Amino acid sequence: MTLDEVHAALKVGIELASEAKQQGRTLIALSEMGIGNTTSASAIAAALTGLSAAQVTGRGTGLDAER
Repeated sequence: MTLDEVHAALKVGIELASEAKQQGRTLIALSEMGIGNTTSASAIAAALTGLSAAQVTGRGTGLDAER
C-alpha cells in the first residue's frame, strides 16, 4: 500500500464514522478478516477504550481454553 492509498483509506474511514455518528450510531465494531489482523484490531480497540491489549483480545481462532 502506498502512502497515498493509506491516506485515502483513512479518509474513507473517517467519513464513514462521521456519517454514522450523524445518524445517531454510538458503536464502531472493529473487525478483521483472515489470520494476523487481530493485532491491528486489538491495538485500535485498546487505544480507543483505554483498556489493555489482554482485555480486548480473545484467545484466537481454533484455540480452546487449555491452549
